[in-house]
Amino acid sequence: MEVVYPDAPVGLDALEYEQKLQPHGLVFCYHEGAVPDTPTYLERLGSARYMLLGWGISDEVLRAASNLELVSFTGIGAGNFVNLQLARELGITVCNTPGYADVTVAEHTFALLLGVAKRVSELGRDVRAGGWSKELEGFDLAGKTIGLVGFGGIGQHVARLARAFGMQILVWTRTPQRYVAHVDRDLTFVSLTELMERSDVVSLHCAHTPETEGLLDAPLLRRLKSDAVIINTARGEIVDESALLQMLQDKRIRGAGLDVFVNEPLPDTHAWRSLDNVVVTPHTAYNTPGATARIMEIALDNVIAYAQGSPCNVVNK
Repeated sequence: MEVVYPDAPVGLDALEYEQKLQPHGLVFCYHEGAVPDTPTYLERLGSARYMLLGWGISDEVLRAASNLELVSFTGIGAGNFVNLQLARELGITVCNTPGYADVTVAEHTFALLLGVAKRVSELGRDVRAGGWSKELEGFDLAGKTIGLVGFGGIGQHVARLARAFGMQILVWTRTPQRYVAHVDRDLTFVSLTELMERSDVVSLHCAHTPETEGLLDAPLLRRLKSDAVIINTARGEIVDESALLQMLQDKRIRGAGLDVFVNEPLPDTHAWRSLDNVVVTPHTAYNTPGATARIMEIALDNVIAYAQGSPCNVVNK
């Protein structure tokens, strides 16, 4: 039985995946690159019952893929790429790959934070332009307070790194009772308003859902300290991006480190590309060989579990 990956990364080395599936009577088939249109998508899928998904699948394809039973999404936020309700109505199970990049994204979070704190981008541009300025001062992380918005796997790894830097940790989550074992002398659960008011650094680590859309709105952003820093490796839609941009342009907060945006890729002339107090990366916080290996392992484990009658990591029950 075929497992089809219709939008696999270019240059995918499939041998390991073929060997993983073969003992279970499953055959790995893949097509490299983005799918240009619906007819091509359906041609690539064929009569497959199981598929891996790298990016999006349209409602039209879901409805037309009459044999499809399982979509194993290679990421966490499957709902941004698959109509979960429609899939459920059509009897299609959708799974994601939780935890594959927890450490990877946490490390990238601190790469952005250190880039802002130590003004790495600004100093680098100055040196490459022939300068040697020592006037741009950074700031220490030790003794500062970091506020984590969300406390899943990534947020918990960020907390561990923050402890190593000697930071105090505030956490907001909708379900603090699940994490009482984490409370200690340097980690406290607080309201979102208190977190925004007390934190020197606010770092976002919650999923993008209808409930978190625009979670950090303009009134909440205005509660930040004047020397606060925002780090976002979650989703651009969680923040009122226009309000945040205006605050950074007006220097009402110290800076930001951003890996995600409402519109991706960023337009060539977007202000995010030019602000000195913002460090940006192109939605690559997850992108390391180790994370890629883990994402494929979990995605294929989802297929095997479903084929054996024990679905796991289902997001559209």
